[in-house]
Amino acid sequence: MPTWTPETWGDFSVVGIVVIVAALLYWSFVTGRIVIGKYHREIVEYKDKVIDKQDARAITDAEIIRTLSQSLVEKNAQEDATTRILSAVREAVKGSVT
Repeated sequence: MPTWTPETWGDFSVVGIVVIVAALLYWSFVTGRIVIGKYHREIVEYKDKVIDKQDARAITDAEIIRTLSQSLVEKNAQEDATTRILSAVREAVKGSVT
């Protein structure tokens, strides 16, 4: 197990340190820990487009839900009115028959 003492660091040359730093940078780029500005802008632009699509879809969904809810309420009111009319007709027919 290495000891990280000043003597150990003294054994490294400038070239060795440059190689280690280059390897760390390469590893960081490959694993995505460091992102170049051009790619970052592309990712952010894509994210913004997805959010805009989701917002537009949410507005459309809200309008559809409102329309369906209103249709359901009108249908319930219509069914209630139909039931009351049929009950009144039935009672009127029973009253005139007897």
